[in-house]
Amino acid sequence: MLSSIQIHNKIVENRAKLDAAEKSFNAAEGDAKDVFRDTINQIKGENKSLDEQLADALDYEDKIRQGGGIPLADPNAGNQTEFKPKNLGEFVLGSRDEFKGLKMGTSIALDAYQDFKLLEHTETDYSLPEQYAQNLPKLGIYNTLPRAVTDKDSISFYEADQSKLTNAAATWKPNTTIAMSGMAWTQRSFHMEQIANGMPLLENNLNDYNELMTLVNSTLLYMQELAKGAKVLTGPKENAETGIVGILSHDGIQKFKKGASDTITDSTYKMATDVFLATGFVPTTVGMHPYVAESVNLEKDKNGRYINQMVNGKLWALNVVEDLNLTETTGETSSKKTTYGMMVYLPNAATFYTKMGETLEVGLVNDQFIRNEKTIRINGQYGLKVTFPKAFSYLADTGVAGR
Repeated sequence: MLSSIQIHNKIVENRAKLDAAEKSFNAAEGDAKDVFRDTINQIKGENKSLDEQLADALDYEDKIRQGGGIPLADPNAGNQTEFKPKNLGEFVLGSRDEFKGLKMGTSIALDAYQDFKLLEHTETDYSLPEQYAQNLPKLGIYNTLPRAVTDKDSISFYEADQSKLTNAAATWKPNTTIAMSGMAWTQRSFHMEQIANGMPLLENNLNDYNELMTLVNSTLLYMQELAKGAKVLTGPKENAETGIVGILSHDGIQKFKKGASDTITDSTYKMATDVFLATGFVPTTVGMHPYVAESVNLEKDKNGRYINQMVNGKLWALNVVEDLNLTETTGETSSKKTTYGMMVYLPNAATFYTKMGETLEVGLVNDQFIRNEKTIRINGQYGLKVTFPKAFSYLADTGVAGR
C-alpha cells in the first residue's frame, strides 16, 4: 500500500500531464483531437482512482497515529529486494511497481543474451505462478548452443579439419626431439545478420503493463527467437558473405545414411559413434523433429506395450531436444515429399553470436498518429560460428511420416 504522500505526489504528477494534454487538445484540429481526448479521459480516470486510494490511506494513517505510531512516507522503505525478472517480458519492461509506460521514441537495450539469468525453478516464489510459456522459450538446437557477444560486423575464425589430425604424443627419451602433433585449420569468417520484427498496438497499451507483458513475451520476442532458431539450422549457403549460414547448410557436417532395418534408436547410437570417431568428442545431444520424437516415445513392442526408450528426456544418455526446423521438402505438386530428420551433435562445436545485445523501440508508421496507434519493434544482429563441423551428424529422412 502506498502512503498518502506517495499518492498525493502521483496526483500532482497526473495533474501536470492533464494540463499538458488539454493544451494539446485545444491546439489540435480534426481527427487529431481524438488522440488527446482519449489521453485526457485516461488521466481523469486514474486521478479518480487515486483520490479513492488517498482517502483510504489517510484513514489508515490516522489509525496508526491514534495508536501512538508514526506513518512512514514510504511503507516499503527498507523492505525492497533486488528485482529479478522471471521471464523475457519482465526483463524488458522491468519491475511492475517502477513501470512508467513506453513513450514515443523509447529505445530499450537488452543485455547480451547469455547474461540474462532467469530465476531458477528451485527458488521459492510466493507470488502467483507464471505460465511456463512466459519463461525463456525452449527452441531446440538453437537454445543449446553456447553464446557470445561481439561489437564486430564480421568475425574471422579457424575451422578444424579433423581428418588431418595427427597425434604424435609418445614417450620422450633423453637426447631426442619431441614429436609434434598436427591439426589442420581452415580460415573462415561469418557476418552478422540483422533480424527484426514489429507489431502495431494502441497508444493506450503503452502504459498497460499487463498488455505489454503479453505482447512482448507471447509475440514479439518469441517470434524473434523462432527466426533465430530457424537461421541457426537452415540459413542458406548464399548467406556466407551477408549473414548466417545454418548448420544444415554447412558442407563440413556429417550426413548419415539410415540402414534399411535401422530404427531411430539404432540410428541415434550409430550417429553418436560417427561423431566420436571423426572428432574424438563425445556428443551430448540429439535434436529431433517433434514427429520423430513422438515416434520414439510412442513405439511399442510386439505385445502392444510402450517400450519407453527415452528416460528423463534422454536417449542413449543424449539430451533430446525437439526442433521444428529439422524438416525438408523436395519436389513440386504431386511429387512433393516432406521428410523429418534428426541430428546428433556436441553443442560446444558451434557458437551463436549477438552484436551488443538487442533493442526494443517505439515509433510511428504511416498514418498511425491519426489512428491512435504506435509500432513496437525489436531489432538485433546475430552470427553463427561452426568450429567443428564433423561434430554434427545429420539424418535428413528418418522414415517417420507426419500427420
